[in-house]
Amino acid sequence: MSSRMIDNQRGVILPLLAAFLSGLLALTAVGVGFGRMTFAASEAQSAADVAAITGAFAVFKNTSPTLDALVALNGNRVGNESAISMLADLTVGTYDYDTRSFNAGGALLNAVRARISTNVTNPFGALIQKGNQPVSKIAYAALSGLSGGRPTLPIVIGECNFEDNCFSQSCMPRLTQVPSPDDNSGWTAFFLNSNQQTVESYVPLPCGGGNIENIWVGDHINVSNGQTTPLLRAFDCLIDHGMLEHIIPIVPCGGQFNQTKEVVGFATIRLDEVTTQGGDKGIELQAIFKSNAVGALGGSMFGTGNIALVPVN
Repeated sequence: MSSRMIDNQRGVILPLLAAFLSGLLALTAVGVGFGRMTFAASEAQSAADVAAITGAFAVFKNTSPTLDALVALNGNRVGNESAISMLADLTVGTYDYDTRSFNAGGALLNAVRARISTNVTNPFGALIQKGNQPVSKIAYAALSGLSGGRPTLPIVIGECNFEDNCFSQSCMPRLTQVPSPDDNSGWTAFFLNSNQQTVESYVPLPCGGGNIENIWVGDHINVSNGQTTPLLRAFDCLIDHGMLEHIIPIVPCGGQFNQTKEVVGFATIRLDEVTTQGGDKGIELQAIFKSNAVGALGGSMFGTGNIALVPVN
C-alpha cells in the first residue's frame, strides 16, 4: 500500500474520531447534567420537607416558623451547598383535609408551605448550552388528628365538648363529674359489655387489670353511664400513682351513653381530681392540646395529633 493512500485514510479517520469524541462528550454532558438534576431535585425535596415539618411544629410551639426552619436546614445540602439560602418561601396558613387545599393565613392556622429554589450547575453545561438549570420543590405540612391508637383509659367523651378547629390549649375543654349526668361522657370496655368488671379490666396497672385494645376511627364500642364508686376509686388510684395523662376515644354526643357508639377520633386528657362520695362525685379532667402524639394519623382533630406532610390538589 502506498504511503499516499495511508495518508489519505488518516485524513478521513481523524475527522471521524473528532466527531465521535465530540458526540461522546455531548452525551456525557447530558448524562452528567441529568444525574445532577435528579440528585439535586431529590435533595431539594428533602429540604422542603424538613422546612415544612419544622415550620409547622413551630406554629404550635409559638416560636418562629421561619427561624426554626432555617435552623433545621443547616444540616441539609442541595448540590453541595447549604439549603439555608435556598428557602424561597415559608408561608403559614390553613390546610383543609376534605378538599386537600392550602390557603395562606386564616383564623385557625394549622399548616405551613415551604419552597426550596436554587440553580444547579452542570460542569459540562457549556457543551449543551445549559450551564445553570433551576430546581424548585414545594412541601406542605399540617397537623392531623389520630385515626388509630391504644387508649389508656376506659372512658369516652362526646365530641360536642370540643370546639371545631381548635389548635391550642386555650380552647381545650375542662370537664367535671365524668361520666357526666348530662350524658356527654361515659365508661367503656371497648368491644366487651361495659359493666364494672370489664371496665376495670382496662384501667392501667396497678389500679386495674391493665388490658389494652387497639382502636380505630369507625370502630363501634360499647359505652355505659353512671358514676360507679369502685371505678371512681380506681381512677383516684391512678392519680395517687401520678398516672395523669391518657389517650381516650371520642364518640358522638346524643343518647344516654349506654349503647354502642362509633369512634370519631382521639383526645389526650389529664386527670385532675376524683370525688368518690357525695352528690358531686365523678372525675374532673382537662383535655390537653398535644401536637406530637404517637399513633396513626389522618383522623379528625380533637386537640391530639401530629405533624405530617400532606398532599395538595
